[in-house]
Amino acid sequence: MRYSQVVTSAKAVVRRTTVSAFAGAAVLALLSTATSAVLFRLTRIPLGRGTATITWTGKSGVTPTINSITGAAGRYSVSAVGHVPRPSVGGGASSTIPSEFPLANVAGTLGGTSFTLHIILTLPSSLTTTKTQSFGLITGTFQNQPVTGTLTANVNSRTFGFKGMIGSLHVSGVISQPVHRGRSATAHATFDVTR
Repeated sequence: MRYSQVVTSAKAVVRRTTVSAFAGAAVLALLSTATSAVLFRLTRIPLGRGTATITWTGKSGVTPTINSITGAAGRYSVSAVGHVPRPSVGGGASSTIPSEFPLANVAGTLGGTSFTLHIILTLPSSLTTTKTQSFGLITGTFQNQPVTGTLTANVNSRTFGFKGMIGSLHVSGVISQPVHRGRSATAHATFDVTR
């Protein structure tokens, strides 16, 4: 890969990094909604469609921060804090760039139930294709259940798709492009929960 291609790729990564962090927080709330309801109503898993709104406050740029994450997924409140891991810098004279970057580690509660979340930015194979590509991975836990998810979009997209699981539940949906106001950004999402 030539230097100009690396610089172009790096600029695209920085733009997507900020948006990915906001999208990851929204996915967290969406993936956790169904499990939260199971914990509060142990006799029934709520399937179907829902909405979520998540606000992420912090500093963007080269050294981003996460001050707070708040919002709601359905009737459940979301409250969390997190940090942006420092990327590891490889030694030597390597001319390759990594394909994955840790983006955020988040811990909080959804409807009073604890969760953890690890968001990783993945570099797509092409930044010019109009095909939908994966650009983020999410892992974590909600109570004792594993949480996994994938963020997808194309280069010209103003929304992000997601697919994920909490335990055996499947969750998928669309997250709007975050609206920025000062140091905060808010994303809205719609989702569908199935078995």
